[in-house]
Amino acid sequence: MPDRATKAAANILIGILGLLGVFHVLVIVGVVPSDIVMGGQADTSLAQLLALELTALGTTILFMVITVARAGYILKGLLPRFIRVAAWFMFAYFVLNIAGNFIGGPGLEMFVFGPLSIVIAMLALIVARGK
Repeated sequence: MPDRATKAAANILIGILGLLGVFHVLVIVGVVPSDIVMGGQADTSLAQLLALELTALGTTILFMVITVARAGYILKGLLPRFIRVAAWFMFAYFVLNIAGNFIGGPGLEMFVFGPLSIVIAMLALIVARGK
């Protein structure tokens, strides 16, 4: 069973990832403009936008499953080593995502998604390190 800090961080991370999943769906259906995601590169064609956003949505769902498993809500006692290693890969992904958000230059990704990525990475670190 995960410790309190791990479970609390996982619960917050699950909520943020859920909102991020909704965000990606809103980009796919055109409610959110595509030029504010992926450094603006998804704005070139509908096919590219769909490929990038579906990949991002799939990754978000995978990270939710990993986080839910680390919190002990699913797969209790099953594949603990695999889930722990997956949590560390998730943390590494979010660290790289921080760099991507800040390299893109000034804009929504730098000033909104960059700080949010830092928070997500810190939560992912707590989840990965947890017992």
